Amino acid sequence: MWRMYDELIEKIPAGIIIKEIQQTPKWTMIACEDMVGAAMRFDSQKNLIVSDYLGVDLQEVARLIKSWDFEKASLGLAAINSYFNYKEKVEMTRDFMIQGHRDILEELQTVKDDTKVGMIGHFPYVDRYPDVAKKLTIFELNPKEGDFPASASEYLLPEMDIVYITGSTIVNKTLPRLLELSEKAQTILLGASCTLSPVLFDYGVDVLAGTVYQQSLTQILEQKKTSPIHLPLSKCGEPIILTKKRSNRK
Repeated sequence: MWRMYDELIEKIPAGIIIKEIQQTPKWTMIACEDMVGAAMRFDSQKNLIVSDYLGVDLQEVARLIKSWDFEKASLGLAAINSYFNYKEKVEMTRDFMIQGHRDILEELQTVKDDTKVGMIGHFPYVDRYPDVAKKLTIFELNPKEGDFPASASEYLLPEMDIVYITGSTIVNKTLPRLLELSEKAQTILLGASCTLSPVLFDYGVDVLAGTVYQQSLTQILEQKKTSPIHLPLSKCGEPIILTKKRSNRK
């Protein structure tokens, strides 16, 4: 189970120093040099002092992804994403095919009615389109009306044709099992927490739909704060959709 996590950590070279860490009620964000990474924040009762990790080696902080304190694990994923979710790095990586720069959830508008679509995590996008929501089987840790509890995924995911999985499942360690259950489906890992690394293709992810940032962490937070509407963190960067090279796709 840990092999996927260990590979992500090992890909990060030593010697990169964390320059800035910021937290909002929903997000943990890390900046190293001109790289920015984000991960969904989980609550903790342990009063984590993130400033303790300033000036620390990025790979060392990335190892926190394996912590069962999910707020620490969120810090670990933000560290991992600050290395991988960098536009120039993504565009230079030969293990990807870039399929576009758009919100992948827009594809739900054209899914055929007889396609069974599962979604791990209740994305706000679907609330804006009731007709789209009717096509989905949504699994949530905190279910809203019409959602299934997360435990129902053990029974229902194997029936799906397409499965959208929030990147925050890397933090709570459910991603490896969700990919096992979705083995026969097309699997799409998405959201601001999605790690844009080809490592994930080796563990059953078919599509990576994440965000790359070119602004500084300070600029991103200022953009969110001054937006006239509630701006999702993913909208402060550039969406990108990646697939495996055709010769390696299953």
